[in-house]
Amino acid sequence: FSNELILANKRGVEVKIILDASAARNKYSMQKILRKNSIKVKVENFGGKMHAKSMIIDDKYFVSGSMNFTKAGNIRNDENTLIIENSKLTKEYKQYFLTLWKTIPNRYLHIDPRSESFESGKSCVDMIDNDFDKTIDAKERLCFKE
Repeated sequence: FSNELILANKRGVEVKIILDASAARNKYSMQKILRKNSIKVKVENFGGKMHAKSMIIDDKYFVSGSMNFTKAGNIRNDENTLIIENSKLTKEYKQYFLTLWKTIPNRYLHIDPRSESFESGKSCVDMIDNDFDKTIDAKERLCFKE
């Protein structure tokens, strides 16, 4: 999938991706390779809560479902994915995506915020273990000033 995005980008297709902060630190994440190939990848700084799995294709198709766009999501997991051909719905979702895109600082095109730290919104006070390390908020090392 990543290779196809890289090829599309080389053909002049605009490719923009928003990744969840937790997923970006996963050993299987491809954002470094995508970025190296000039694809705009922003990692959200909302505290690891980005869970939308969707795509917008040619302002005509909207793809959404439970599937993570990973090898496991594509081959092993039981998932659902809908491909909806509806320009109106697709354009509305594109506006939502672009709004999210604008709210994420451009520095996160190059670096990845931690999902539980002061750089990730209210993740240090939300009582949620955003980085799945069994440590929450004030006990999280990156959530207090030294």
